[in-house]
Amino acid sequence: MRNNIEFNITLITVFYKNKSGLKLTLDSIVRNLDLIEDQYKIFFNLLLVDSDSNDGSKDLIKFYRKKYNLNLKYINVAKRGVYFAQDQAIKKLKQKNNRILFI
Repeated sequence: MRNNIEFNITLITVFYKNKSGLKLTLDSIVRNLDLIEDQYKIFFNLLLVDSDSNDGSKDLIKFYRKKYNLNLKYINVAKRGVYFAQDQAIKKLKQKNNRILFI
């Protein structure tokens, strides 16, 4: 089935010290991924971009990764604003034919 779809979808979320907002975002993503047939879920990736939060966000990410078996990557970037973080996220993506959605 993988040969029929020619692209991946990466959902990118940028956050800083916002564990409660991150939880709401992850809950929404998990709910919506549940609506997708299992055979297509492999085409969805999640990239979380942090600026060294110290509010427990990293533990929350570990919990979601384990509980929901998400195709999730986490990167930490310098605290230089949301556009810098988004730019760094795009640079980290190495997949061809990748569709990017910022959440």
